[in-house]
Amino acid sequence: MTFLSLIIPCYNVSEYLPATLRSLTQLKDAEDCEFIFVNDGSTDNTLLLLTDFAKKDKRAIIIDQKNQGVSAARNAALKQTKGQFVLCLDGDDYLHPETILIIKNNLQQDADALLAPCIIKQSGIEKKRPLNIQDGVYSVEQLYASCRIFPTAPMMVYRNSIIHDNSLQFNSNIKSGEVYDFTVSFLEKAHKIAVTNIGFYYYV
Repeated sequence: MTFLSLIIPCYNVSEYLPATLRSLTQLKDAEDCEFIFVNDGSTDNTLLLLTDFAKKDKRAIIIDQKNQGVSAARNAALKQTKGQFVLCLDGDDYLHPETILIIKNNLQQDADALLAPCIIKQSGIEKKRPLNIQDGVYSVEQLYASCRIFPTAPMMVYRNSIIHDNSLQFNSNIKSGEVYDFTVSFLEKAHKIAVTNIGFYYYV
């Protein structure tokens, strides 16, 4: 059974993509993962880099489509996911080698999602954006009550059955805040959310 589906929309990210791909090859305990790349009409070498990577890594799946925007790209990938959980990764960001272990160790008590901080990397400097929420498992109501501001910047690992059972999609009609919109819709159907303050997602 596939544990995690990584959705990676890519549009003209050939400058950053090698670091993203390298981080995927360095993931520990990731044999039961799949990497779904969506080339969203790139005009640079993005598709070539993805094709070369897929030849070497059987976990890679490539969807090549005309440019439709990041939400449409993620939706195309969602249709093909087989993992118990889903994590969206942008084509210019990357993951810590311990990402899968962190996710597995913190998805406890039948949680429907895992909320974690992201690590912002800018000009070679790394800075973790804190959640200001203690580690643990929360009901959705408890999670909202614990947040002064809804945590849009941290990364969320979503239970895939909730996405598919409720036909959840990213809204292609909005240009910003689409992840926030998707997460709110997901939480309306979820029950328990695990929280960890261990960051594994590097936002470039």
